Formats: sequence, structure tokens, C-alpha cells
Amino acid sequence: MDIEYNKEEVREKFKDLFEHSLDLIYVNDLYGNFLDANELTLISLGYERKDIPNLSFTDLLDRDNLIKAFNTLEEVKKTGKQSAQREYKLKTKTGDYIFIETYSIPLKKNGKLYGILGIAKNITKRISFFIKH
Repeated sequence: MDIEYNKEEVREKFKDLFEHSLDLIYVNDLYGNFLDANELTLISLGYERKDIPNLSFTDLLDRDNLIKAFNTLEEVKKTGKQSAQREYKLKTKTGDYIFIETYSIPLKKNGKLYGILGIAKNITKRISFFIKH
């Protein structure tokens, strides 16, 4: 039996994180579909809140980054944690790219994993600097 994502419950539990974080905060299910995101994530990617139910990893990631994301998702599902931060190149709604460094926190209810809370830093400026130099 799959556990339903309860946005209000997660938002209440992580209220300060969602509302006040300087990081990108997002929630995805165990298949790479987005369930929620804070305002900074939406602004950074150029999407609106109404777009979230239609977004998945495949909309934002190229093949190599998609494989890395699903490998990380499998790692969290199997071990209950992510072993190290990961960097990804994300395609925005306008077709531009941003770079993030992210880690995942498993979301569980009654001991059963049902989603992933991601926390990411936008590292585009840092990556752009290294590319130019």
C-alpha cells in the first residue's frame, strides 16, 4: 500500500525550512515526480506552483544527470540516507541551465518511506566562474 503525500503535514513539520530557507527546498515521490517546492525553487526554475504536479526529473535533467538522480533515489530507498551531496545541471522552463548541489532526506510515515525532501544550493555562479577560468 502506497502512502499518500500529505502536503499540509509536511509543510507544517518543515514550515520554517520551506518559508525561510535560503536554499531550494523540494519534495519528490519515489519515482522522481515533484510533489512540492518552496518559492525559491520555483523562481530559480521559472515554474509556477500550478506546474508542480506535472514536473518530474525527466523535465529538468539530461540523460547523465537523470541516471545520477535515480541512482541517488535508489540509494536513499535502500539505505535510508544519501552518502554524499550531488551536483546536477537543471534545465529551467525557459531552456536556460542552473547548477545545484543537493542532498536528500527520506520522508517516512509509520516507518515506511514515501517521499524525498531535497535541499539544494544554487551553485551556478561558482560553476560559471570555474568554466570561465
